[in-house]
Amino acid sequence: MSLQKKVKRFFDFLLAIVAIFILTAPMIGIALIVKLTSKGPVIYWSDRVGRNNRIFRMPKFRTMRLKTPEIATEKLNDLDSYLILLCHISQQPVKGLLHVVFCNSSQ
Repeated sequence: MSLQKKVKRFFDFLLAIVAIFILTAPMIGIALIVKLTSKGPVIYWSDRVGRNNRIFRMPKFRTMRLKTPEIATEKLNDLDSYLILLCHISQQPVKGLLHVVFCNSSQ
């Protein structure tokens, strides 16, 4: 392995460690809010299409109530009745960053 690859690997590892420390607290906070404001699991596993049309499962914070119909979010008649509290809070003042990041399409 060349020196350039070793340096890149070191910085990639260092950046990953820093990101873990920065993102751990907000992720724990969001998980607690989801758990305390709704029944069911905190994590929703979404099926996605990846490379070569292979399906893979991606974890997401759950933003919809349990037993929400599995259809596109925009096709739900009364979307607000399916959102958990975290999404209602983020929609109140302005459709802000919390809503865009956490409340678009997961169930």
